[in-house]
Amino acid sequence: MGDCEICGRSSDILYIVELEGARMSVCERCSKGKSIISKIGSEHEAPTRPSAREEEPEDEIIEGYGEKIRKAREALGIPMKVLAERINEKESNLVRVENERTLPTEKLVVKLERELNIKLLIKPKADARNSKIKKGKNEPLTLGDIAFRKEPSD
Repeated sequence: MGDCEICGRSSDILYIVELEGARMSVCERCSKGKSIISKIGSEHEAPTRPSAREEEPEDEIIEGYGEKIRKAREALGIPMKVLAERINEKESNLVRVENERTLPTEKLVVKLERELNIKLLIKPKADARNSKIKKGKNEPLTLGDIAFRKEPSD
């Protein structure tokens, strides 16, 4: 038994739904019209496992994506209106994306990458241990610094 994260109602059966990019546990009534990922609490249904795609970290949009789009568009000599027509998008939406007032959707990213021959998505850093930790001369080492340090072999 659990509580709905939208209305607070207690329910024996909850649904995991995706709502504006967030996953929430909701009752049957609040799940109507939403993208249902799984069902919790049903005796007849086995718990669902996340698919391999859900376990992988999704690509992230690069910093300064708007400027990169603008520079690529200008380098090709394409006005905003023409680009919008070519990729079948509203010009106002492209202006908001280029000015970085809104994030582009996955479909729009694919269209822009193809049309402008640019790369807007990067893989997120998989492991924090791979990043180099900069320590000052007088800062003591932590156990984590020592455990993950690779010593050069002679």
